[in-house]
This record gives sequence, C-alpha cells and structure tokens, in this order.
Amino acid sequence: MAAKKKSSKKRGNPPFKATATQRVQVKALRLANVPSDLIADIVGCSRATLYRYFKSEIEHTAALNTARVATVMYSAALKAANDPKYQTSAIFWLKAHGWKETSGLEVSGPSGEPITIENAGAKDLLREKLKTRVERQATEIIEAAESD
Repeated sequence: MAAKKKSSKKRGNPPFKATATQRVQVKALRLANVPSDLIADIVGCSRATLYRYFKSEIEHTAALNTARVATVMYSAALKAANDPKYQTSAIFWLKAHGWKETSGLEVSGPSGEPITIENAGAKDLLREKLKTRVERQATEIIEAAESD
C-alpha cells in the first residue's frame, strides 16, 4: 500500500490572538453584566476561547472596579469632616461597612424600674405616661438646642 502524503495545509481554525481592543471590550461588557455567551459572540470566539484568553478580565474586572469605587468613597468619606458635600459619601461608606442608623426611645417606670400593668385600664395610663414623658423629653431637647 502506498504511504499517505502529508498535506501541507493546516486544518482547523487559525490560532486565536487576543488584541488590546478585545480586552477592553471584554472588560466593559463584563462590567455591564453581559452574559459570557454574548461577549464571546461580540469578540468573535467561542465561550471556551473567551475563558481561555480572557480569564483575567472576566474574573477580576468587577472586583477591581468595586475596589476603585470603594477607594473613591473612602477618600470622600475622609473629606466629610472638612466639607459637608462629602457627608453623603461618609454615610454610605459607614452603612456599607455595617453601621446602622438607629433611633429609639426607651421608656421605663419610676427610677428606671420596669413598667407594671395592673389592670385593664393600664393601657390608657401607659399611653398617658408615655405621652407626658415624650413631651418632657421634647421640651428638654428644644430648650437645650435653643441655649446652644
């Protein structure tokens, strides 16, 4: 049998070469939460090729940009003490890191004792005591603010 001749032509697709423009495209599309299949179509490759050649852009772009935004927000939060227009940034930064805005009114009986409810009319008595206490505290706060 005669030996087969090797063809000088290469088979299959030419090797993929990622360009700088494609890298920028992948980063931008990834930031916009475009699905990987669609990014691959836009770049002109398969999904497997996309992950092989653009793994870093796909996996790290969102984290890097979140870190950039966090850095800007942190810088703005530090400026809040000197410039009121940055106070919103400071509030955002603190809330994003577990701080919460809380306000509450603690109500207790005489000398800090627990409130005791003795009869069915106690709800009305409690409402009256609470109303009196809130009015007294509001008056104290207003007087303190006026004296400053």
